[in-house]
Amino acid sequence: MKAIRIWMTAAIVYAALGLWWKPAFVFGHAPGIYWLLVFFDWSAPLLAVGGMVAALVLLGRLAAALIRREDWKTPAIQGGTALLIAVIFLVVGFVAIVSPTIPRGHRRAGGRTVYLAEHPVLLDVNYSLFECDRLGLWCRQVYRSADFPPDTPAPTLEYDGAQFIILGPEGEPYGAYP
Repeated sequence: MKAIRIWMTAAIVYAALGLWWKPAFVFGHAPGIYWLLVFFDWSAPLLAVGGMVAALVLLGRLAAALIRREDWKTPAIQGGTALLIAVIFLVVGFVAIVSPTIPRGHRRAGGRTVYLAEHPVLLDVNYSLFECDRLGLWCRQVYRSADFPPDTPAPTLEYDGAQFIILGPEGEPYGAYP
């Protein structure tokens, strides 16, 4: 039962991160931890798969208890709770799969650290710049590009002595900060 409480707490934390904090951080409405965003987007789908496997195993235990005519209450509670946790992880994992954050590099210059991130969303892709402390622990979005076609080659981040510039594959600027 203790393990289920730990997983339920993790599911609630992931739901809060995925449904409230991530959109606010990615669209520049809230500060946050850049590496937490990257970790979230890569771990949420894995937790969704793991949650479904655990739910199926525990529901299998319930089915076995029913077939054997044993006490079914404990397996029912565990299986139902695991199913609820799996559904939460599936919803949050779907958000991470539909709009993942892909790190595209960073630069340290002028006393600042800026990270370039790609945000593909079904029919387009956006690029964001996050200005952070040296470790990437306290960040805020400082630039978000216009929409690009999904087949746009990944840009690079450069510093020209005055500003950070997002450059396309041909050297054309996609955007700059400040």
